[in-house]
Amino acid sequence: MALLPELWFAYRFPFSRTARELVKKNPVDFARIPTPLYKHAIRWLERPPEKDAFVNIPPPSEQAILSIQSLALAKILVSLMNDPVFYEKPAGRLMEQTLYFLQHDPKPEAVALHLVADLDIRIEKTGDDRFTLPVAIFLSVATNDPATRLVNQSVDAGRVELSLNGLQRWLAQWAYQKTLASLPADTSDLPSELKKAAMEFRQRLTVRHRERVLASLPSGGAVHPELFTPCMADLYARLAAGENLPHMARFDLASFLIAVHMPVDAVVQLFSHAPNFSEKITRYQVERIKTQGLSAPACAKVREHGYCPLPACAFKHPVSHYQREARRQAVVKRKHDAQTSDVPDAPADA
Repeated sequence: MALLPELWFAYRFPFSRTARELVKKNPVDFARIPTPLYKHAIRWLERPPEKDAFVNIPPPSEQAILSIQSLALAKILVSLMNDPVFYEKPAGRLMEQTLYFLQHDPKPEAVALHLVADLDIRIEKTGDDRFTLPVAIFLSVATNDPATRLVNQSVDAGRVELSLNGLQRWLAQWAYQKTLASLPADTSDLPSELKKAAMEFRQRLTVRHRERVLASLPSGGAVHPELFTPCMADLYARLAAGENLPHMARFDLASFLIAVHMPVDAVVQLFSHAPNFSEKITRYQVERIKTQGLSAPACAKVREHGYCPLPACAFKHPVSHYQREARRQAVVKRKHDAQTSDVPDAPADA
């Protein structure tokens, strides 16, 4: 059976008013979440979409409804995690999905204008592949796409002129920003089992994210991030990924890195990933930590500050743990080097 046009539209753009109305008619029973729905919701949170993640073929009606409901459940799960760091996951995936379906529809202009009308955005078609909207509406979306920044647009009489591609990209940014703005969702009166599942999944996401970031980073000077305690590894990975860490988190991390002998230049380079980075201020603060011998916090103090990612932690001090693991690694390396040095070279003609 062919998918109804309204359902196909909602499936591709689950943030639309059409989709929200459909969810109201088919509400999620949070006390009894079907396994397929939960798996769909997890997809919004686990990883960025692959290039072939979207297929421009209408699914069966039941699957389409399940997919639309899954965004609502994903927003509940990410809200229960109680950490804005995770809000970007469903928003980013939705942005990619929106752009894909806008660009791959057989009638791209028609579907873009359909979405504009659904969202009640005041955009006018002024010619072939040309559209305009008021500057105030255009700027209501804080875009992170250089192609949709105001400085790169033509403006006339208070209206921004866009091509079809520009409109598609701006609508994808709209989906991203509005999804972020809608979080956290209302999580009152939800089953305790769902809250527990969300926190357990948050822990898995935190560990996976930290492992991916640490694996992609070179060691800073003679310092090896893979030997960090979970709290310092988490702060290190979040800062390297561009997160704006609170002041106390920055001090905890910087004082730890100095204590394990990361060079000042390497610490400053790491902090350059922060959104509000100032080299002058950062260098002054890092050098102050070093010259004044400000102590790195023990694990109990890190937990008190709220930066331990584990529900239970057996570590005592990030610095002593790192030093112990570094010594152990050095011993293993010396043994390995000694063993390999005793092995004769293979014959040249072997």
